[in-house]
Amino acid sequence: MTKNPLIVFLTDFGLQDPYVGIMKGAVLSIDRKAVLIDITHAIEPHNVVQGAVILSAAYRFFPKGTIFVCVVDPGVGTRRRILCVRTRDYYFLAPDNGLLDAVCGQEKKVVARSVVNQKYFLPGLLSATFHGRDIFAPVAAGLAKGRARPEDLGPVIAYRPRLKLPVVKKSRNRLKGVILYFDRFGNAITNICRSDAREKFWAEAEVRVRGHVLGKLRKTYGDWARTAGALFGSADRLEIAYPCGSARKKIPLKAGEEVTVTATVEASGC
Repeated sequence: MTKNPLIVFLTDFGLQDPYVGIMKGAVLSIDRKAVLIDITHAIEPHNVVQGAVILSAAYRFFPKGTIFVCVVDPGVGTRRRILCVRTRDYYFLAPDNGLLDAVCGQEKKVVARSVVNQKYFLPGLLSATFHGRDIFAPVAAGLAKGRARPEDLGPVIAYRPRLKLPVVKKSRNRLKGVILYFDRFGNAITNICRSDAREKFWAEAEVRVRGHVLGKLRKTYGDWARTAGALFGSADRLEIAYPCGSARKKIPLKAGEEVTVTATVEASGC
């Protein structure tokens, strides 16, 4: 393992409660030199799909050897397993609920283990409601400090996807997708990616959602005013936005709604 790897957090805990600080304290009580970084703690409560998509967009921008602590865990305390997944360059600790589905779908080399060795858990009473403190944080610290290796944590298991992530439906000149989640600005993030069609298709494409024709794709959030529009965000996912406002509220929109993209040229061939 990389010397002094980063420990990076993604949770739905928010910052109003003490949970994030407590997790970091649990890490630092084991490894005072640990470097702790946050992706986000603003995943919508229990929204595993949002967590999976955001994690898959973010992890590749971190150094090799980074340990990701991912806790969006509505099944905490139940019989669901805790996973340690090793890819070619990274380590992930997460509940076995689909939070790592998008990452594992992108990676060619994936070795998953069930974390069962209580030697690396926080000593004392194991809370049924806060595995982030009692299991995820101390296990991450043990890996970072070199006290534990992945093979010490538990047996190898087959990684099985848990989420039914919606698939983009493709026809000759049309793509149909859905809104996955909304960011802080009210932009609707869809499952449609730039790679789903040829650039020639995108040059002619028009976007529709909930009866609204949004017109051709824009390049920036400042390319239009006082109306909703569509563009590709930094993760190359199609977004529906409302400049200086919230598309979620203005249209309004909700997760799961269908988004249609049509053009006069074929979408296939990419």
